[in-house]
Amino acid sequence: MAKEIDRGKLRQTLYQGHFGQSARELAPGEPVTVTQMVLDIDQVKPYDRNPRRKLNPRYSEIKASIRAQRGLNNALEITRRPGDELYMIRAGGNTRLKILQKLHEETGDEAFRRIHCLYHPWQDDAQVLVGHLVENELRGEMTLIDKAVGLEELRAEFEREAGERLNRSEFQRRLEQVGYTVSRRLLSRFEYAATQLLPAIPEALGAGLGGPAVEELRRLHQVTSELWTEHGYDEELLEPLWTQALQATDGPDWDVSIGREELERELATALDLPLRRVRMEFETRLQRTRADNSRDVPPTGDSRPPKASGPETEAVSSGASQNDATTQSPVSTGDKSAASPDSDNEPPPVHENTETPHTAPTPSGPALSESTSEPEPTPVEHEDSGTGTDVGELRKRARAVAERVARRYRLDIYMNSWDRGMGFLMDLPPPEDVLREPQDPQGARRGWVWWLLVVWSEAMDDSKARGSFPERFELGRMLQENNHRAVHYRVGYPYLTTAATEFFSHPETPDTDFDDLMTLMRICRQIARSAQRQGMDIWRDRT
Repeated sequence: MAKEIDRGKLRQTLYQGHFGQSARELAPGEPVTVTQMVLDIDQVKPYDRNPRRKLNPRYSEIKASIRAQRGLNNALEITRRPGDELYMIRAGGNTRLKILQKLHEETGDEAFRRIHCLYHPWQDDAQVLVGHLVENELRGEMTLIDKAVGLEELRAEFEREAGERLNRSEFQRRLEQVGYTVSRRLLSRFEYAATQLLPAIPEALGAGLGGPAVEELRRLHQVTSELWTEHGYDEELLEPLWTQALQATDGPDWDVSIGREELERELATALDLPLRRVRMEFETRLQRTRADNSRDVPPTGDSRPPKASGPETEAVSSGASQNDATTQSPVSTGDKSAASPDSDNEPPPVHENTETPHTAPTPSGPALSESTSEPEPTPVEHEDSGTGTDVGELRKRARAVAERVARRYRLDIYMNSWDRGMGFLMDLPPPEDVLREPQDPQGARRGWVWWLLVVWSEAMDDSKARGSFPERFELGRMLQENNHRAVHYRVGYPYLTTAATEFFSHPETPDTDFDDLMTLMRICRQIARSAQRQGMDIWRDRT
């Protein structure tokens, strides 16, 4: 017969703690699936590794929209690292969170304090970083260097997990595994920008220096290395010179031509070579590398026509591989119309060319040949015609032709008559008068006309005596101070091959301009020849 159980002792045993452990309140577990939540804004923090470093350029616009609607239309996607107290933005939304916090601080309105969120279980830092890269790609809000640094951080995360260094192929494969597809060529570009250029030109990159400029710098780096090693120097000794030359010219309005000119000067000094020879070597080798690259690159989405420096817009497709209800389809940087799950509060961006900021017309802006009545082309005057051998008369003729060309482009305000040299001088334009806009053929022609008039005047020839320049001649003052960097920072550098494509052989260059400039060149040659025959120093002897 079974022994009867004491019901009192049984009840006492059941109410005791588990296996003798002291009773404690168990912390609530994290949801294991995608879950909707309503949280206080103080419970959510921005993503601490957001690849976009700068304030969203549409911050004020987004803030006005959220203020008008008194909140968000879409939930913020959040997650939480193991061990963290606060939730964290998971994929986009850092700007909106910051705006909500600011609006609540300014207004005290409870509508801005409580926010609807969509919680995703934590996966790893790599997935969150990819999520932010994807969101910023969709919105077109990332500069090339932000993207490059973000990818380098992602590579470091993959390498930490793998316990070894990843080559580019393996890195590309792992990116594809987490739903981010990028070509090998772009990976190489991003890596070069983050590791080689960022220490040298952080301001230029932060201001939006784009893919074409980075590629041009990489070619320039290659050519510099070739020239350096051919003269018997250790390649390791080149890096300080390269970095120093770029650092000396860094700035938000930086241009490759400015860095190149400084690099040519530094290299000529280091190799003890004439500056002109270094420039010729650079141009010849650069043309060869450009030709080689154009043959190697297949006609795909990666080989778009070059644009001015600005945010990277080459195709980088991103597809989310998360197994949840909010999985995104692959997106492309070039596809700005792709829908974003949290874009309701953000007015659709204006689709304009963000790589070449529009420059407002200035009072000295161009009145180009197409919009003005053209005089008849000047008859060609050959230098051996036997007429006009008096230097004074030739100077007057040169000045008249130069002024006629300059007036068509509203450059005559920068022209000075001179009783020496070629009879005229072209001064520097003010900084606000942008002479050359590579994306604007008319603006490019205006810049080249200025440069050609300067070249024909021979004022920038290092071998000429400059002590006789007029007092109020800014270009002359800078040249006398040997401040070529400031000159080229203002007006760029006149590469012959670019002049050929943008001006001389460009189908829109008016024949009148071409004929007048050729006539001016012939007259300038007549001046030099006549002065030589008469024993004159045209830079000192007046007429």
